[in-house]
Formats: sequence, C-alpha cells, structure tokens
Amino acid sequence: MTSSHPQTLFTSLPRKTAAGGVFDRMVESILSGDLEPGSTVPPERKLSEQFGLSRLLVRQAIHRLADLGLVRVRQGGSTTVMDPAECDHPQIGELALRYSPDRDALLGALRERQIAGSLALLALASRRATPEDIEELTNLLDWHEETPEETEKLGERFWKRIAEAAGNPFFRRETHYWFRIAREHPRIESRPTT
Repeated sequence: MTSSHPQTLFTSLPRKTAAGGVFDRMVESILSGDLEPGSTVPPERKLSEQFGLSRLLVRQAIHRLADLGLVRVRQGGSTTVMDPAECDHPQIGELALRYSPDRDALLGALRERQIAGSLALLALASRRATPEDIEELTNLLDWHEETPEETEKLGERFWKRIAEAAGNPFFRRETHYWFRIAREHPRIESRPTT
C-alpha cells in the first residue's frame, strides 16, 4: 500500500539539531498517523530535499526507525511504515508519550501499568527482601519524617529500593528507566515505577 505525501510533510531543520531532528520528526509523523501503517516512506532523496540535509543523515534516521520496528527497510526497495501498536521495542512507550496525539490516554494507560507493576514488584520484594533491605527502607521513611517536603524524592527512592529488594534486574532497569523519563518529561505527572 502506498500513499501520496504532501510536498511540505517535512521542512528544513537547523544544522545543530539535524541528526536527532530527522528521527524525531519522522517518529512524530508515524505516531500521529501522517505516515500511516503500510504506507511507503518517501525516498531518501526526497526526504533529504525536504529536510535540507544530507542523505546520510536521513538514512541514519530511517535505520534508527527500523531498529525500533517503526519501519521496514528493503534493500534496494521502498521503506514501509509499520503499525506502532505492534512495535515491541521498550523505547516506543517513551516516544509515544512525547509525540503521540493521544498522550493523555497514554498517560492514563501508563498509570494503570504503574499500579499493576507496582503490585508485582511489592510481591517480589516482600518475598526476597533481606534484613538490610528492610533497614534501608525504614531509614528512608525516617528520613522522610524529618524532611516531609521531599515527598517526590521519597517516591523515587522508595520504588528504586523496592526494585533492588525484589532482586529482578528487569524490574530494576524498568523502574530506573521510567523515573528518568518522568524527570525528563514533566508531563508524566504520576511517577511510573515499573
């Protein structure tokens, strides 16, 4: 399935943001539906002209999209847009929160994921926590009693400590990842834990 693309789908980028800018604009176009699943991405030559950048930078952005599963690149053929809902790369969630027109609905879905993941994390931690883990959590709560204005920091420290106590490296990485995303994107009001 191919689609026609308006001449002004992409516009020039300032040189200082070129490398990441091509990728960001293309992700936004895919997640917003401007480039629909099954459609063909304009050729590198055309994208290079629209962005006002070299084909090499455009190619790098396309291959980065392919690494995430947002497009399928056929050597010597066209590049096809994939369905973002079918992409399983962990970074897609972050990109969707940043670029999708359905950000509010996604924030609600992320909160649901946070609650469900938190329950699983607490269950693991309750079975695996060592006396040292419990002591650190107790110290953390004591610290919060002395500095109640630091509630936001308490939440992050608490959940990271719970993730450590759970002893699951995937939960630990995911917890750290989502707290970093929450700091970088203030729009994520409820701090995700897992």
